Amino acid sequence: MTHSTIKAHSVARSLVLKCGVRPDLIGCTFLISAVELRASGMLSFSDIYGEIAREFSVSHKSVSRNIAYAVSQADELCGVL
Repeated sequence: MTHSTIKAHSVARSLVLKCGVRPDLIGCTFLISAVELRASGMLSFSDIYGEIAREFSVSHKSVSRNIAYAVSQADELCGVL
């Protein structure tokens, strides 16, 4: 990992955790990846889940389901936004 990649990951992780997403959920990991991918500008919103699915060798549906669950468990999300 390059320094800029590490920094981007750190910023994405901080943002997701600040929103109250539990770090023990796989959806948290997927959300961090989604933030990194979108911030990089390399992918459109519609392509992000597919890229995460490929990266983690899971289905698109699994990415969607796990992110939805992680967000639903983030009690602090509304207060942060």
